[in-house]
Order: sequence, then C-alpha cells, then structure tokens
Amino acid sequence: MCLLFVLKFQDWQINASIDGTGEIGEYVRTGLKYDQWLANMRYARKWIKHPRQLQLDLTVTLPGLFDLENMYNLQKDLNIPLLCKKVFSFSPDTYMSPLFLPRRLLNKIVMKVKEKYRDEKKNVFNMAFLEGLDDLMNHPTNDEKYDKETCEKGWSDGKRQCEKIDQRRGQDIKKILAMDPEVLEWWTSI
Repeated sequence: MCLLFVLKFQDWQINASIDGTGEIGEYVRTGLKYDQWLANMRYARKWIKHPRQLQLDLTVTLPGLFDLENMYNLQKDLNIPLLCKKVFSFSPDTYMSPLFLPRRLLNKIVMKVKEKYRDEKKNVFNMAFLEGLDDLMNHPTNDEKYDKETCEKGWSDGKRQCEKIDQRRGQDIKKILAMDPEVLEWWTSI
C-alpha cells in the first residue's frame, strides 16, 4: 500500500497527530496502541525523501505536559520535525487544556523543558517545538482569564468531568499528575 502511494504521487506530507508517548499517549487517546503507532512511524520513515514529508503533530494537553521530554526525544529518535500546539481552554472546565493549570504550575513545567533544550534551538527541527512552548506560556491560564469564583467552579466542574471519564475508561489522571507532587496536591485540593 505505502509503495503504491509513493509511486503514484510525486510529493506527499503526513503530519502524524500524537499527544504523548506510551501510557500518557494512550491515556489521552482512547484506543491508541503506542507501540504499534511507533512501529508504523518507523516503517513510514523508509519512504521519506525530504524531512517535511513526515512530521509529528503534537497537541499539548494537561496530561501531555508530563511527557514533553519524551516527545522531544521521540522526534530526535525518528529524526523528523515536531510541531507543537495546545488544547485551548474555551471554558473554565476544559480540564484537558494545559491552560487549566494555575500559571505558577504551568510555568514551572514548561520552563523546566525549555531550559533543558534551550541550547538546541539551532536545529530547525526543534524550533516549532520550542516556539509552541513559548506560545503556551503566552496564553492566559484559567486563573488569569476568569474571576476567582468562575475559575474555581471551572476547576471543580472539570475535575468532576475527568473523574467520570476516568471511571468509565478504567483510568486515573492522578497517576500522571503524581509525576509532579505540587500539581497532584493542587488537583487533590480542588
């Protein structure tokens, strides 16, 4: 199938949408079998003739914040560009958005990743990822966008939605949030 595709078209581009590696990716995307997805990406690498034909298209979610380093390492391993955007928070209960976090917690997580890779800006593959992190830090978080009462109600409603979905899917976001004790403490306090 892939060979027929390559022979038929002179040029093509695939932006492989992914929200995290391993268990975090599988948490965000119900039904994702990460190991199979990765095997497919390794197979697809055989057919590229220039680096823009195959790219990783990362949408940063709240759980995905805890997998940014793995996503960065994945793009290095596959030697393909990593695009980076975020889930927006269109209402105060959008718990999958990284903007759901209070600013102080979001900044701590993102700055740690940016600091680790700041010297790698020279590599053009890294620019979209690092610029995506900058963009994330330039958007207002719930605690900046809404008054205190609206923000806290949004956090409470969002957490309740998350817990219902987790229960139905047999998952628990707290396993991911526990990667940062301060974030887990904030979540638990809601």
